[in-house]
Amino acid sequence: MAHPSAAHVEEWDRIHSGSGQQSMLYGSAFDPFANSSSSGPHQGMSVVIAAAILSSLVMQGYHASDVETPFKQWRMQFRSGPDYPHRENDQSASLVTRSLETLESQLQLTKSQLASALQVERATLYQWFRGVQPRSRARDRIVALEHFAGEWVSAGLGSARASWHMRTPGDVMSRTLGEMLSAEHLDMEALRRLIRAATAGPLELTELRGIDGFPAEDALEQRRRRRDKYAPSYADKE
Repeated sequence: MAHPSAAHVEEWDRIHSGSGQQSMLYGSAFDPFANSSSSGPHQGMSVVIAAAILSSLVMQGYHASDVETPFKQWRMQFRSGPDYPHRENDQSASLVTRSLETLESQLQLTKSQLASALQVERATLYQWFRGVQPRSRARDRIVALEHFAGEWVSAGLGSARASWHMRTPGDVMSRTLGEMLSAEHLDMEALRRLIRAATAGPLELTELRGIDGFPAEDALEQRRRRRDKYAPSYADKE
């Protein structure tokens, strides 16, 4: 249903009339294309036609609320139809939506966490879920996150939401999973090291020593020296 036709006008003419005033057409409760920033010949013509129809109905004595519901239904059909600017490439839009749903399912992230990982606001993320086509750079990031999600799931690590603040085991100076995923550049090698470390189980001292920022053997040796220094000797006990 691209535009209101004569048949639609006749259908609206049969709506129960009221005693509304024309000024109600422009009230905040009735905004035909609220939150729509798109433009184009189809969009402009649709607005003109819809406004003309509604103005005519109100001037004939119809109440604005009487025509609000059918017009909203038409608006929803228009937004999901081929004339809506954001739906120029339905196949690509549906692929992006499926990719986002896959990320949500595999990583079990909140909307805020997923938006952070994609480096966008929540409002933008919701638009993508509704079919708005992201830019090529954003699509590349979605693909990269899909690769990470596949490796994360294959490792059997469960919910990334619960592991959002997890660091590389044994490396207290490392970035958290959330910080890695939210970075401007996705360091896939660092993320893979985190996955390997998280699935390796208890680490040996030699493995810990190989992790930057965690000289395990030196730290343990210093702890032993402090213990020996302050521990009472057998002579003191006697």
